[in-house]
Formats: sequence, C-alpha cells, structure tokens
Amino acid sequence: MGSLALVVFSIVAPSVSASEMRRQSDPVHASIAIGSHGSFSAVAEKGSGEQGRGEQGRAGIISGARIFLGIKSAPSDKYRKRREVWRNSDCPKKYRAANISYAFFMGMPLDPGHDLTGHNQGGLETAHERALEEELIAESATYEDIQFLMFRDVYMDLPNKLMGILSNIYYKSDSEYIGEHDDDYCVEPQVILVTIAEQKKSRNAELWIGAYLFKGDEYASMKGPNNMTAQYFSGNGAIMSRGLVKPIVVDNFPLVVQHGEYGTVSDDANLGKWVSFAVEKQNLTLDYVEKHEILTEVA
Repeated sequence: MGSLALVVFSIVAPSVSASEMRRQSDPVHASIAIGSHGSFSAVAEKGSGEQGRGEQGRAGIISGARIFLGIKSAPSDKYRKRREVWRNSDCPKKYRAANISYAFFMGMPLDPGHDLTGHNQGGLETAHERALEEELIAESATYEDIQFLMFRDVYMDLPNKLMGILSNIYYKSDSEYIGEHDDDYCVEPQVILVTIAEQKKSRNAELWIGAYLFKGDEYASMKGPNNMTAQYFSGNGAIMSRGLVKPIVVDNFPLVVQHGEYGTVSDDANLGKWVSFAVEKQNLTLDYVEKHEILTEVA
C-alpha cells in the first residue's frame, strides 16, 4: 500500500457514538427515510439458508456490519441485466468475506412522456411501468437484496436518489461507514479496510474515501445557480464515515433537500456541497482520501 494522502480541514468536532447519533436523530426524517422495501435488521435476522437467496440476497445484509454499501441501480431492463452480472461476479463473496453489507437501491419506473405535473385523479401507470413493477417485485422476492425508494427513478432527480440511499442506510443500520457505488463497479474491500485502519491510527476526523477527487470548478456544469463550488469524488463510488453522513441526512436536511439555489442534477457534485455545509455548520474535521484502486469494473 502507498502512503495515505490526506486533505484535512481544521476544526474538530466532538466524537459521537453511532447509537447516540441515532438517538439524536429527528423522527420525522426517520419516517421519511424508512419508506422503502424491507428492514435491514429484519432481513439480517432471517439467516441465509436457501439456494439462490441466501448467497446473493439475505447474505447481503449482515447484522452488525461495520460497512454498508448502497448499490445504485434502476428499474429498466438494462439495469436488471447489470444486477445479474454483479450478482454472478465475485463481488458478493468479497463483501461477505469482509463483513460488508450491501443492497441495490432504486426508485419507481417512469416512462418517457409520462407527465406527472398535472392533477389527474384516478390516473394510471403506463402498461410498461406496470410490467416493470411486477418484474421488480418478483426479483426482490427472489434475491431479497433490493431496497425500493418511494419516488420516480429519473436522471434529473439523482440528488434525491442519493439522499434516499444515505438516509435509508443511516436510519436502518448502525454501520460506522456508509458508501454508494454504481452497479457496474465493485469496491475493493481490502483497500477500504486498510485505508480506514491507517486513518484511525493517525487522525480523529471524519473520513470520505473515493476514487477520483475533483476540485469542483473544473467545468461550469459543476457550479449551481449561485456559482457555489466544492470538491467532491466522482459519482461511481465513495464511502463516508457515519459522523459525516449525519449532518447530511439529519442536521442539514432542509438545506440538502432544497438544493436548487446552489446545486445541479449531478448527485456527486451536490454531495460535495452537502459535505462542505457539514464542515462549515457542524465544525467537522474531514479527511478526503483519494484511492484510484478503491473501485474495479465488474466484468
């Protein structure tokens, strides 16, 4: 392993245990976050004895796992095929061996041209949307490794999707580290575990690990309407310490959700801004650790 390169902010907040952070959490936000399919703790208690379900589904949720990874997917057939490839790769085995929990996250299908802006009482899903929903329910029942988010899954709403992933994992697990990555990538557990161990030995700070770190001002599209910029990691995958996730999903929840004034539809660039708010408002010290080898593409 190479030396650990850190970029550090200057103000250190008092450390708070995971259980204490959960106790302090706003129950209104918790009720919003928990509105997805299944319970992490309930799934973990079921065990993993059945062929085709335990190995690839129930074993995805490990009770007391230190790290929980949300895998960003989508309802369409294109992404169903990507989930099949991921499940059949060595990623699930590597995650279980490293005591890492995981689940696929996605919202509801929305066909191009299906206008949701009107007031159409008694309106129906399109036939294609209904067919996709039936397939997703069956897939979820087979593998039990999917968490459904209660909004339409569209590119223009990616920040809301990322917020849903972070909120669900934060409120429904006690994991010390919460991450997200695309469904055509796999996190390298040993890189993560070594990085966490090295940082813990030398620093009392929150941690954000990613593959490629941007300054946030390389392109005009990274800026919001008010020209705010913030450094961030590429959106194909990153992991955050629990203490860094809390300000995003609890303390600064209104500011994060109402992101139009400073943000864009890019979830990764917005996450950088949410993190900058946490550093400023909650006085966090944060280590940004760039590790190109954190992610590998799934063959």
